[in-house]
Amino acid sequence: VSNRAKGRSVLEKKGVFKSVLENPFQIKWPSVPLNLQNLCLARLVAALQGLQGRRQSRPPAGAQNVENLVMPDQVIASDSVQTGLHSSQAATNQARLCDDSGPLPGSLTVGINQVTRALEGQLRSLRKHAVVRSSTPSSDHQESSPACSAVAVVFVCCVDVDPPLLVDHIPHLVAACNSMRPTSEKEAHDIVKLVPLPKGSEVGISQVLGLRRAAVLCIHRGSPLLSEFQDILGSVPIVSASWLCPAEAVNDQGRLIPTHIKQLRTTAPKDMKAVKEQRAKARSAAKKKPSEFSRSARRKRRLTLTAGADTER
Repeated sequence: VSNRAKGRSVLEKKGVFKSVLENPFQIKWPSVPLNLQNLCLARLVAALQGLQGRRQSRPPAGAQNVENLVMPDQVIASDSVQTGLHSSQAATNQARLCDDSGPLPGSLTVGINQVTRALEGQLRSLRKHAVVRSSTPSSDHQESSPACSAVAVVFVCCVDVDPPLLVDHIPHLVAACNSMRPTSEKEAHDIVKLVPLPKGSEVGISQVLGLRRAAVLCIHRGSPLLSEFQDILGSVPIVSASWLCPAEAVNDQGRLIPTHIKQLRTTAPKDMKAVKEQRAKARSAAKKKPSEFSRSARRKRRLTLTAGADTER
């Protein structure tokens, strides 16, 4: 008999409500109307179709097509690349991505992991390190983070991703990018917009790009594709985290979120005393079984060893 079937039908249960505190550090997806999502999807597919026309001479969908797209390892320089290899990689990516009439290198990043690395690289550039800087590293850092490499808008097919946990971290990264900049530097062109796309959009985007999957993609600043969304991005809410904003950016209301208590409906046994007694009996029975089994197993092993020794002799 399984553990679930033991004594469950005998005990009577009653409905109870338990208080649960809401997590204040959970960032939700922006609330975008469905018609605006469809409009963003239509413009995104139209913009990517122009990119596909410049890549028709290339091989069909496969591993080679993934290399033709600019990956964040090539767009956002890592800690080791920021010392001087960013310019050489950008030149190589420009020859890979398109011909002379194609979009700028580093204008598009496709993939969950690639977009995650791009946002993490942007966070590293905004982070303030409490170290003594020399003149040489600071100049390298300024040269390795051009304006076109920053992420401007992120499109996520969150409904098509299964499980949704694979993209749950993206709102937190976007909110961190929007909250770590002071208000004096936070302008309209510096904000990263997060746009969730409607159901079934991943299939259309992946077909246009010639990839098997394209659940997440982002457009970088300075990209010619960004001009297609300038008039509609203003209607998309800004994702931010109040507890990450600098002290000078906090408004009069403060950065503390009011406490929200939820009521969770569940069941509990009516006779808790009987349940505790049943658990105590089950624990005592479980402790006796392994000891008896271990003794019998030891005796059998000893007998087999002596029998083997006699036969060998």
